[in-house]
Amino acid sequence: MPQSSLVLELQCLAQSNKTDLSELLRHAKVVAVKLKLDDFKEWLDREMGGYPRDGKVPEYRILSAQLMAKNPYNGLIPIMFKAGDKRATHFSKSPIVQSVGELEHLLHGMQQDGQLQIPLSSSEMEWLVDGNRDLMHMPPTRIVSPSGVAGILHAVRDTILNWALDLERRGILGEGMTFTQDERRSAANMTIHNYGAFIHGDNANMASADASPGATVTTAAGGAQVHQRLRTVIAAAQQQNEELGSALQALADAVVKSRDLPDEKKSEATEQLSFVAQQCALPEDKRQPRSVLKPLLSGLRETLGLSADVLQVWGVYGPTILAVLGVALS
Repeated sequence: MPQSSLVLELQCLAQSNKTDLSELLRHAKVVAVKLKLDDFKEWLDREMGGYPRDGKVPEYRILSAQLMAKNPYNGLIPIMFKAGDKRATHFSKSPIVQSVGELEHLLHGMQQDGQLQIPLSSSEMEWLVDGNRDLMHMPPTRIVSPSGVAGILHAVRDTILNWALDLERRGILGEGMTFTQDERRSAANMTIHNYGAFIHGDNANMASADASPGATVTTAAGGAQVHQRLRTVIAAAQQQNEELGSALQALADAVVKSRDLPDEKKSEATEQLSFVAQQCALPEDKRQPRSVLKPLLSGLRETLGLSADVLQVWGVYGPTILAVLGVALS
């Protein structure tokens, strides 16, 4: 009887969408601890327990955001800044510090409007109110895309899978549910880059409950990873349904080539399209419920609508995607 392998078992769990992500993280932690990979274990612990608000967050956990005020009569309304105002840059991004379990709960409990709200820190509130006293009666909040949050969960799963594959390539298998001394030495020589760099300095302060008002955030990294994931899921969808694959590819190409969409919105559209493409590639019984997919698709169409040319492409190919997912948009 062949011996079981910790690493091969981890690969199987990472490949299956049926595997609960928290469970996958726990299995990966067992491997990391047995191999004495403290850095990777630290990353796993943070994903399981959440990131400290006064610490550092990986770059893939910085999402595009829109600052809104809660108007008691009109609901959420956008907060606008004058040109050159540092607050516009600061509030255009949001660090996501919650554990993967909390993020999964947020997505499953998402309201029909498809909006996820990230509260501001006390110092951020003071910074905004100093410039606009009306906001004392209209609490500001950040709105982030559900597809961006889903992208964090996909990135974590992909990272564990890639790590497990790299271990196998190096002959590190953990047969018999343990590792040999040679395997531990080989693992100790690994340079792990795939779990994302941490943001340091003022940018890290953005995740703090006492964030510095002067902190700014640069464009989120990880775009190459999102594009790679999009290409992968489009290829998977193409194998199952050629017309669907062509529709997804046409939209992806339109976003990249658009001259009207700002880079920030291109990144947002790519994240949204990546999630939609992955759902299309899954069997129907493994997809997110339509109550989750509908607001996500509505958000994608809204983002694409910022460019007339891209919206026209959506008008041609969008119905194919909606039909596959069984969603109708008004």
